[in-house]
Formats: sequence, structure tokens, C-alpha cells
Amino acid sequence: MRIILFIGMMFFSVHFAMAKTTFRVGLVEGGPMAVFKAGETNPGGVGPLFLNTFIFPEVEKKYDLKVVWDLSPTARLFKELANGNLDMMCFVARTSEREKIFAFSSVDMFNEAGGLVVRKDRYAGKDTITPQELAGKTIGQLIGTYVPGFYEKYKIKSFQVSGEDVPQRISDLVESKRVDGAYIHVHATAQYLVKTSNLKQLKAVKVVGWPPLSITVAYRKNIDPALKNAIDEALRKNKFHFDEMIKNFLK
Repeated sequence: MRIILFIGMMFFSVHFAMAKTTFRVGLVEGGPMAVFKAGETNPGGVGPLFLNTFIFPEVEKKYDLKVVWDLSPTARLFKELANGNLDMMCFVARTSEREKIFAFSSVDMFNEAGGLVVRKDRYAGKDTITPQELAGKTIGQLIGTYVPGFYEKYKIKSFQVSGEDVPQRISDLVESKRVDGAYIHVHATAQYLVKTSNLKQLKAVKVVGWPPLSITVAYRKNIDPALKNAIDEALRKNKFHFDEMIKNFLK
């Protein structure tokens, strides 16, 4: 009996010694960075490919982690991150309010003007648009994403979209003129949405005349500083790979 008990104790000791700490990661949906497909547990797109190739292998080995992707809707992911149930979330817009809730990476993944998906006939010959030109209009966007300050200033109505296949649903809203455009924090995502859409009346324009947003990685507030610094350093060292991957994806 003692031998069986001893063997059992040894088994559980080895099991727990070998067990890795789960590191849960979410993404703000939007190609080419993060592409979600119904029924799949792992995301597609440049973001996961970059992270799985250049960032996570080294960090998983050093800190004995197992990365697990969480493909929940964006609004739910923000709640999970705020509650400490999610460890890291990618492609998050840095704002002063969010900095009170999350710990942010010191490395920007993007810092550029946002994009707007519009109908070609409404903005013919234009590649840029100012917030003033959107005054009083209705603009669609993914629920849970940051609503820019110019919405309030110019009395722009935000039409928030949730559920599965959000990119296609937002495109349909623009094409059918139910909204006047779809705001996306990263212009590259707006370009990708138009490029991959089967709708032919759409185009992507840059929103200019308003400070660009820092789009980066957010962590739960109480993350281990050493782990955060290790990920940030890996991001800083390999950021040029990410930039090249985005360019190639949009060719």
C-alpha cells in the first residue's frame, strides 16, 4: 500500500513539475492582422503568424508557458483582460482611459491614420477624408473598439456591429448605404477588407486631420514585469519582420 501511495505521489509531483502555465492571448479582429474563421480555434492572419514565429517560442521556453488563443468577441476580450482572466491582447488602441486599466507595450505595432471604408461613388477621386466631412453621418465599427474623440465633436453616430463575420457584415452595411462608412483604426485593415471583399463599390480612404492612434499590445495590469519586458524586447527586435509581412500581404 505504501509503495502504491509513493508511486502515486511521485506521478503527481512529476506531472505538476512538467505542467506549463497557460498564457491566454486575444486579438482585435481585423485582417490582415487577425482573421477569425467559424469553427476554428486558432486565428489566421499576419499577427498570429508573426507572434508564433518570432515572439512566442522564445518566451514560452524561457517562462515555461503554453500560449492559448482566445477568439471571443472583442468586447468580451476587453472585459477578460480587465478582470485578469486574459494575459495579453494584440492590436489594441492605446488611450489614456485604457492605460488606467491595462499595462501597455512600449512598442507600437502601428502608429498611423485610421481608415474608413466607403462607397466609391460617395467619395470619388478622394484617398483621404477629414473628420469634418463626416459630421452628422452614421459610421459603423466593431463593437468594443475605441470610439475616436471626433465622433462627439462632429456629432457622428456610431453603429456598432457584433457577432460572427463582422468584416463582411460591415462591408454589406456600407455597400447598402445603411451606414455612411466603416471606421477602422488601422488603414491597412481597411485596405485589406476592401481587397478581399466580393463587393465592388467599396474603397478605403485615410482619415486625416486627427492625431493617429498607437495600436499595440495590451497586458493585464498585474502581469509579471519581467515577462512583459521579455515580450516587449522580442517585439522591438523583430518588428521589421511584422512590417514586411504586412506589406507582402497587401501586395
